[in-house]
Amino acid sequence: MAAFIGVLLIIAGVLLGSYVGLYLCFYGGILQIVNSLQADPISGSEIAMGVVKIMCFALTGAIAAFVLLSPGLAIIKSVARRKGWRWAFNDLKYKLGGKCYGKIIDKSWEKSIIW
Repeated sequence: MAAFIGVLLIIAGVLLGSYVGLYLCFYGGILQIVNSLQADPISGSEIAMGVVKIMCFALTGAIAAFVLLSPGLAIIKSVARRKGWRWAFNDLKYKLGGKCYGKIIDKSWEKSIIW
């Protein structure tokens, strides 16, 4: 279960980083520049803020992704230290309903799968 939560955190971190970096900063910065150029009194500060948003979109996206990626990786690493890398990812594969192309050692204990 912990490996599953770790992978969910990693996926959420990638999605959050993409949303913050690309949509809010990059796309939002372009829209801010276009809207400030179309306004009747053109505001230089609005244009400057739009340019700063565009210039910093990668950094803000990386920071937003790091907030969820680092705990997710730490959870997966702790599960792997306790039970081994194979067990952590076999458990994850079992939870996601994926197929394992290996041999089940004991059918009563479904989590013990050999690759």
